[in-house]
Amino acid sequence: MSNKKSPWWNPESWDDDFYSFILLLVVTYVVFGCAFLIEWIYAQAAIIVLYFPISWFYGWMMEVGGTSKEKRRFFIQLTIADIVVLSPLIYLFFSKYLSA
Repeated sequence: MSNKKSPWWNPESWDDDFYSFILLLVVTYVVFGCAFLIEWIYAQAAIIVLYFPISWFYGWMMEVGGTSKEKRRFFIQLTIADIVVLSPLIYLFFSKYLSA
């Protein structure tokens, strides 16, 4: 029998450890960077400030219980929710209240 692990990019192979959490953070920040550096400079700064503590709080919560597959799914859902909900709200706030 072989104990060969799946490739690192396959979520099924991720161990319940810090690396999967960091990988998702890095991917999210790259996506934010590409989108916001083009046009939404203020929104980029605000989302980084908001997203980091929110992510760490939920990351800590995920350590409390549940299987690693449930934790990954929950974190991915959280990341998508951050992108979908926070991005437009922060952009609208900055464009409405801080425009010249």
